[in-house]
Amino acid sequence: MKVRDILIIVVVVILIIAGFCVYKINSSKEVIENNNTEQENFVLEGNAIDVPEVEREIPESEYGRNINKVNLEVDIGSLTRTGTKLIITDTNETAYFWGPGFKLQVKNNDKWEDVPLLTTVAFDSNKYELDENSQTIEEIDWTEAYGELGAGTYRIVKPQNDNGYLELYSNEFIFE
Repeated sequence: MKVRDILIIVVVVILIIAGFCVYKINSSKEVIENNNTEQENFVLEGNAIDVPEVEREIPESEYGRNINKVNLEVDIGSLTRTGTKLIITDTNETAYFWGPGFKLQVKNNDKWEDVPLLTTVAFDSNKYELDENSQTIEEIDWTEAYGELGAGTYRIVKPQNDNGYLELYSNEFIFE
């Protein structure tokens, strides 16, 4: 084999390796961009998500988070038929991403069902910071999405994406 043939083979191999590296880098960027887009904006669209009830015994995520270290408590003193304050306590070392996304569920014959939406609601990508007590208080006004709530037993659902889709639930509250 001549030196020229060896050089051509080396150049072709280098070009193939470089092309593969560029492809992998671009693929990684797309995955990161897609993940960021999914986490930044949460949109409720006509109860389109049909996810089975999640058991409370979820293994810790790759970030060491566990839903058993989270408490979502409706501030009963602020509760009205159009909104409430939700006290979020997250004692995980690496807290979940807490933002304005939520949905409401109503108990129907001991089974939780999503409250039907009146309109599609887009939530911005604001992130709530936890205070020194690992808490944040979110003021929720659900009139645009759900209107005034009628009689029933309700709870607030906060979605999370951590080792898959998770739903975290508040305490129940009742309107008579």
